[in-house]
Amino acid sequence: MFRYRLFPLLILLIVALPAPLQARVFQLSVAEVEQALNGYEAERSRLQQLLEERLQRAYDELETAWGGVDPVYRFSDRDIVLEQGCALTSVVERLQGGIRLRKEEGSSARLRVTSLAEPLSLNLVLRADLDARGRIEQERGVHLFGRCNSYAEYGFDFAADGELVLRMDGDVTSRIEFTGQGIRYSPTLTLRVGFERVSYSVDVDDDFFASLVEDKIDDAIRPFLDQAAAQELARRLERQFRDSLIESWGAEYIDIQLPELDRQRLEELAARFEQEYLEDESYQDNLGELYYFLLSADEGGWDRFLNDRAACELGRYLMVEMPSEPLYRMSEGECSALEGSAAAGSYYADAACQRSVQYRPLDLQGYCAGLSDLARSGRPATGMDQPPLWYRSPGARLDIGVDSISGNHLPYSSRIVYKRTSGPRGQCALEMEVHKRSLNAADLKPLLMLHGGSWERRRSGLVGMESQVSHYTDQGFVVFLPTYRLVGDTEGDPACNGADGEQIVADVEDALQWVREHGGEFGSRGGPVAVLGQSAGGHLALRLAARRGEQIERMMLLYPPSDFAEFLRGWQSGELGEQPDGLGALEGFVGRPVKQMRLTDPVILENTIPPVIARGPERFPPLFIIHGGGDSLVPVQQSVRLCNALSGDPEQGPVGPLHSSVVQGRSQSFNCDQRGSQLHVITSAEHVLDGCLFSLLCPAGGVQSQRVVQELLQEGRRWMAQGGPPDTSFAGP
Repeated sequence: MFRYRLFPLLILLIVALPAPLQARVFQLSVAEVEQALNGYEAERSRLQQLLEERLQRAYDELETAWGGVDPVYRFSDRDIVLEQGCALTSVVERLQGGIRLRKEEGSSARLRVTSLAEPLSLNLVLRADLDARGRIEQERGVHLFGRCNSYAEYGFDFAADGELVLRMDGDVTSRIEFTGQGIRYSPTLTLRVGFERVSYSVDVDDDFFASLVEDKIDDAIRPFLDQAAAQELARRLERQFRDSLIESWGAEYIDIQLPELDRQRLEELAARFEQEYLEDESYQDNLGELYYFLLSADEGGWDRFLNDRAACELGRYLMVEMPSEPLYRMSEGECSALEGSAAAGSYYADAACQRSVQYRPLDLQGYCAGLSDLARSGRPATGMDQPPLWYRSPGARLDIGVDSISGNHLPYSSRIVYKRTSGPRGQCALEMEVHKRSLNAADLKPLLMLHGGSWERRRSGLVGMESQVSHYTDQGFVVFLPTYRLVGDTEGDPACNGADGEQIVADVEDALQWVREHGGEFGSRGGPVAVLGQSAGGHLALRLAARRGEQIERMMLLYPPSDFAEFLRGWQSGELGEQPDGLGALEGFVGRPVKQMRLTDPVILENTIPPVIARGPERFPPLFIIHGGGDSLVPVQQSVRLCNALSGDPEQGPVGPLHSSVVQGRSQSFNCDQRGSQLHVITSAEHVLDGCLFSLLCPAGGVQSQRVVQELLQEGRRWMAQGGPPDTSFAGP
């Protein structure tokens, strides 16, 4: 017998993603809720315990099903050459084996519910039995007279039996959704499995050769005990757990139905949070949210929820009336434009009533409900149908930009999933929002909009871009606004979070490809696509241009982070201070603290765009760049180097000294190359210089600086839509 300590700790990620079937439903009775509420003031944990007890029962049932898990990983191969030469040729004629998991006696797979806010934990020691059988054929020879002469051929059977010891640690993170009847609880299980020890013994049916071939048998078996084999074993364990979960729960979630409460009880619930009962009965509309925040003892969460809803609904004071292209319907044999608001249903997009479309209205309350749910990240529960379901979004009526949308036409919007990808947290569905002025319009210029948000948020970026989308649809664009995976866990579907930078770039590439392949279905004329990138979206646009420049016609970039190395160099030198505003965003995208970054790291070089452009400016599309001279999040020097790079050298080029105050001038414009690329610096402007609330909260600066930004945005849109060199005669001092 001999023993091998073959592996260090091997980490595997396993995510349970059960298929949607008929989910288990737990119902809380009126009496249970009443009893918990009656004791709320004396013991606020009573409500929390009520839900935790229900979940613990569900997990206990799951443990019973999980207890029968016994996955087997089988492997086989033939004609494995272990050694080849005249003196000895050794071949494994056949090899068959398996690894069977079994629970360690005394271990527990119980998932203990200790808090709704904290992940559930699992700790388990497993042993696996190794069983392998095979046969080795060998041939021996000697070199004589310039050739190899065989003098012996023989074969023997062998067996290998042993044990693997594995440690399995896991976490269950939950996603809470609020339904019309209560709460939907969806868990995601992530396991970390490590091989702590691998040992086995070999038995050869010929004792004479046993000591000579043990090492060779080990060479034959070892490849089936490497990381790839362990991952395959893990996938089988994942499927077993998935089957157990579905068997026990019926689906990937549990529905917890909550009893309806009368007005008096709702007022009492509202009083728990020192909130006034809303006469529009939004408490009744959000009963699930109210229950959950009580059950989880997260009173601050309810306040945040209400504040989000209230802030959003205050948006009605920022909304402008906008005309829209009509829908048509057939009545008494005649096709006529619909007057007034349209109910959900089937209409026609054209005056001849030949092209049918599906439409569903979306009011401000529904829009705000989507915004307040960070898992949906501002996506209303409208659309994503085949054929497309269209709506007119209240978000497109928000006049929150420095360039007012007053007088524009309200576009039609739709959503569709353009990409599905699976990861450790489950399946992530990425959506494409499509906007166009007229549903019947064709031969429209395609525009890909990429939102900002430091690569970790999308809600504010999507709202900002949607509020400005009518500027572009009125210019003859069909606008495609995709979501992409995010770093961190701040917003969005957990399955779409925790991404690394390159995964985000891959999403944007796939979004461009989707537009090229499917844009015609929404009226795009095809061909190269115009791209608009805002902040982090500007960085992604540049990464896109570096890989697919020939597929992009022109790009408009607003305050883009384009030079990771320059930012890192500024931090290392102290020029940007110890904790510059953009430091956290850089660390999130790169995936490690700035103190561990080096200027020569591949991820830094890959995202330092100016040197890439300088090596071949002609391969990049023309750029129209707008940046604030006072930008504290993305230093303006990022765009200075970007403009210079278009002329061949990031270090020196057409960009001269920048104004240090508005006394010298409110803006400066620089021609970056001979193809119409330009950089426009607004002297006093901060980040998000295109946004403005009530003409007062405007990062662009004072009234005259706001006017300059407004004119530059208008010229940038014209430049992208019509071509030709930009006109910046207005962007003077």
